[in-house]
Amino acid sequence: MTSILKVSEIQDPTNNNSALTIDSSGRVAMPVKPAFSAVRTSSQAVNNSTIICNTIITNVGGHYNGTTGQFTCPIAGLYQFNFQTIGLANSTAFDIFAKINGTTSQHLLAVRPVSVAQSDAYSPHSSATGVAVFAASDTVEVFTPQNVTIYSDGNCWLKFSGYFIG
Repeated sequence: MTSILKVSEIQDPTNNNSALTIDSSGRVAMPVKPAFSAVRTSSQAVNNSTIICNTIITNVGGHYNGTTGQFTCPIAGLYQFNFQTIGLANSTAFDIFAKINGTTSQHLLAVRPVSVAQSDAYSPHSSATGVAVFAASDTVEVFTPQNVTIYSDGNCWLKFSGYFIG
């Protein structure tokens, strides 16, 4: 006779935290899966530097640093990152890219927002999403190589987020 093992919860190695749960409908929850979401609530002057989303909305595991703007991958695996912004108030063109371990990576994230001056109303949102395999301790950040002031306000026009897929 074959026995069926029914599991509804898996504990972490310390047996203190739920690492994975499955409810009666089969939905899987992983409450400690690395993830973050951060926004910028004011404009930021940048000159070939990191764009810092200074208000953290979610930071499961504490791997996003709101002071440096860097996310540090806690474990090796597949991650997804997202970035959103609006254009500048003038007609200056600028680019935004990801940096992985301090090196520019246009393959992960690349954005060139349309400026407010080049549209009839409000500046449109530009966004980018990228998925890649990272090693433990790899860092990811967004930056612009230009000398510009990137606009944001209490509406949180700048957003940076990411999470561990598996």
